[in-house]
Amino acid sequence: MQKKRNIGLDIIKGFAALLVCMLHLLRVDFGEVVSGEVYIPNLTKIIYGVCACSVPIFFFVNGYLVGCRQNEPKSVFIKILNLLKLRIIVGGLIGCLICLILDQPHSITEYRSVTFYLWFFEALIIIYIWLLVWDRIKNYKWSVIFPIVLLIVPFLTNLLGLISALFGHVLPDFFGHSGLFRLYGLLYFMLPFYMDRRVLPRRWAIVAVFAGLAVVALEVFVWSNVSGSVYDGMNACFPTVGALLMTLGFFSLFTTLDYNEQNVLVRYFAWLGRNCMGIYLFHMPFVIMFTTFLCKSDVPAMFAIAVSLAIISICSLIYSWFMKIKYLNYLLKI
Repeated sequence: MQKKRNIGLDIIKGFAALLVCMLHLLRVDFGEVVSGEVYIPNLTKIIYGVCACSVPIFFFVNGYLVGCRQNEPKSVFIKILNLLKLRIIVGGLIGCLICLILDQPHSITEYRSVTFYLWFFEALIIIYIWLLVWDRIKNYKWSVIFPIVLLIVPFLTNLLGLISALFGHVLPDFFGHSGLFRLYGLLYFMLPFYMDRRVLPRRWAIVAVFAGLAVVALEVFVWSNVSGSVYDGMNACFPTVGALLMTLGFFSLFTTLDYNEQNVLVRYFAWLGRNCMGIYLFHMPFVIMFTTFLCKSDVPAMFAIAVSLAIISICSLIYSWFMKIKYLNYLLKI
């Protein structure tokens, strides 16, 4: 009998895809740091702090689906080659399209620059290379040293830097801002295995989400006042305890809810999740068209979220159509 698909996994991927589009679209008012005044994050900035767990959720879901099983080396090599194909060939085509939209010179360097947002594929390649080793050692008790080390550096060292800066002692950039060359993604990937796929009880999952959001808001408050400009608080917070807590909380909530699969909203977000690859690949050209030609000033947060929903819906439609075409299906799959 075919195993029933976990709709919660699809829904959380759809949710994470929306957050990715939101953090790239922006065009919302986060306030500004005024000299001589203390910057307090406004409600929009606090809400957008949820975007800090967008990409970490994808790392975590990959670990839940791939990292918790034994993988044939051949299948891992194929995934690595497919990721290279997506980053180089598909990324090159998207880069060409973005350069056309922006009327920029066409070159490999320029294509790579305008498709920097596809770094997730580069990070996944590193994770799958690590997977070739990790599959051989992860069942030994001592292997837990790897996630422990990554929890300490950069997550706890970033927290140490934050707390130190809060009390007026700014440490070197390694403390507070390090992503350890994007290796932080390995912790998100490995955690489901060491948690034995267990999730947080619902009450604690809710606490984790709000605690994580509070930590991210604190990051924005501290680093904005230290630097004199509004802190990113989204991409920059991927390797932080705040993003980690939100990832664990949201994953626990989304994957354990009892869904009515006939509900329109449930079906919609599950559909987005099934097509999240297309959202990740294709959303940026639409974001650039919107911010370049349609909207050059700030808009209300709800409007920006509505535009993000429209963009990811269009991308999902395009991707679902492309996947029905044999050669495009091959080009776009991992």
